[in-house]
Amino acid sequence: DERVARFWLNASACFAPRRQNELLQQLGCAEKIFLRDGLGQSLSPSEQEAFRRSVDKLDRSGLPGQLRDQGVRTVLREDAEYPECWKQVEDPPQLLYLVGQPLPQQGCISIVGSRSPTLYGRQQAQRFGAGLASAGLHVVSGLARGIDAAAMQAALDVGGHAIGIVGTGIDVVYPPDCRELFRLCSRQGTLVSEFPPGSKPLRHHFPWRNRLISALGWGTLVVEAHLRSGSLLTAKWCLEQGRDIFALPGQVSRESSRGCHQLIRDGATLVEDPEDIAETYRLRIKAWLAEQPGEAQASGLKNFAGDVSALGLSGLDREPRTLDELLELNPELDFLELQ
Repeated sequence: DERVARFWLNASACFAPRRQNELLQQLGCAEKIFLRDGLGQSLSPSEQEAFRRSVDKLDRSGLPGQLRDQGVRTVLREDAEYPECWKQVEDPPQLLYLVGQPLPQQGCISIVGSRSPTLYGRQQAQRFGAGLASAGLHVVSGLARGIDAAAMQAALDVGGHAIGIVGTGIDVVYPPDCRELFRLCSRQGTLVSEFPPGSKPLRHHFPWRNRLISALGWGTLVVEAHLRSGSLLTAKWCLEQGRDIFALPGQVSRESSRGCHQLIRDGATLVEDPEDIAETYRLRIKAWLAEQPGEAQASGLKNFAGDVSALGLSGLDREPRTLDELLELNPELDFLELQ
């Protein structure tokens, strides 16, 4: 079975993504790797021995059954759920591990930023995550602590769909303090990884997975970033992939603002409100709705057909508000609705 063979090719962790793609290109399918002729033609003796040992060890450990029990499913590059945009990235994953809702093909916005944000940055990530999810966009991020986690949590809190593209194995929770967010995202949103199960949070995994974060989103919003940061690497991927880049300005005296200000100087779109991004894609959403009404209705993107507001409440801006102030600005709501 090709799906099983592709799983072992990836899960063995013997081959980097580029080598996996080379093998598939040479043989035409992963099943041939398990044939004596296929092994002899494509793998060196040392690769053959390492591959056999790894597969035997994983098979004895019961890994496939454990992943099924955790709700993990595999998506091949040929499957309909595999995003078309990921087929165009550098060394596209030949197999994905997913938990949760199906991956959408359209209507995504990526939000990235500092792992150590200021209070302002965290609040803005929450505001944009909630606002864009309320408008119907799928919020994509890397599930890192800080800006990523704040945006995704806010999107889920308003009933939106958040997609976490992790830099570890799908069965590894990292960072540990985001365990509850992982659990929530696996039920209400989607978790996805291209790395073999059990993969640890290695340093080189994160800039590599950023190419998927940037490619899945129609655009990427950067909220607080240092000049040398993974967020700017994601923006670089956006440029290479022809995606939009949005940046939120910050305090000029803070190092965490310099990355966003540099992006703006280089041509990124300065945004102040979720509506700035929503307006950019309004016509695109309407056109997509007309072409694929069934899928679009299921995704919640129909919200884009009307006016978009960040959260449906007046007075939710950059300044702190008391509950009494919110009630005064929104007389149609009662106290229980704001809890």
